[in-house]
Amino acid sequence: ANGFLEALSRHRQKYGQPATTINWGAWEIGMVEALSEQDKQRLHTKGLGFIKAEQGVALLSKFCTSQATAVI
Repeated sequence: ANGFLEALSRHRQKYGQPATTINWGAWEIGMVEALSEQDKQRLHTKGLGFIKAEQGVALLSKFCTSQATAVI
């Protein structure tokens, strides 16, 4: 799905239409909440951090005004 959305975003921007895709990481809320502390720690040791809700909302606000096709 991400590949399709990124291609659609590039296509829309080619024709002057607004579009941005955001390649989010895992947020601290949602499915991550169901993970055990051991699983969360294992993911952290592999370099996977979690986005705090406040950070995600702030980033979304920033990205909504971005001219970028994709934000990673």
